[in-house]
Amino acid sequence: MQLTSLRSKELRRGTAACSLPVYPKRPSRLTTYQGRCSCTALPLKLQSYCKYTSVAQLRGDMPNKVETSTPKNTPTPIGPYNHIAKVGQMITIGGTAGVNPATGQLAGSEVYSQAKQIIESFEVMLNSVGSDLNNVIHVNVFLKNMLDFDEMNRAYIEMLGDHRPARTVIGVSELPKPGVLLTMNLTAVTRE
Repeated sequence: MQLTSLRSKELRRGTAACSLPVYPKRPSRLTTYQGRCSCTALPLKLQSYCKYTSVAQLRGDMPNKVETSTPKNTPTPIGPYNHIAKVGQMITIGGTAGVNPATGQLAGSEVYSQAKQIIESFEVMLNSVGSDLNNVIHVNVFLKNMLDFDEMNRAYIEMLGDHRPARTVIGVSELPKPGVLLTMNLTAVTRE
């Protein structure tokens, strides 16, 4: 069966035919599919035999194109990576240090200024992919000294305002760049 011949009614019900036979050990799970699987109704071992990746991909719910970028006016990555990875509406920004992009130097020698610079860089990065700080879902903070927690929080609250995404703070013994006191990464969604 060609992808274009699938009817929208079948896709909404999740009954797109994949030509796999009914799995005999679990007929009750597939009887509603009239002898056709919806891929996800089968055990994982058999899903790989389906000629369609998944019903969600047939519907277009799961775009599989990964777009990566490092926008101007953000710190230059210190390794072989881009700051941003985007798939559909999901955005991930990798570990970012408090480096001023204009000078290439740390924004300061204390946690507050570095944390503030990181979030300013996040703002530029998010805007480049159609998002903003209000669409952040989760933030990871990697803090070199837990005694700096309050100063990191002060910058965080100042920059994020009333938005309170989920957050994890992890104490680390080292960070890749000398003088860096913390890094952050985040997950967000686009505005629309």
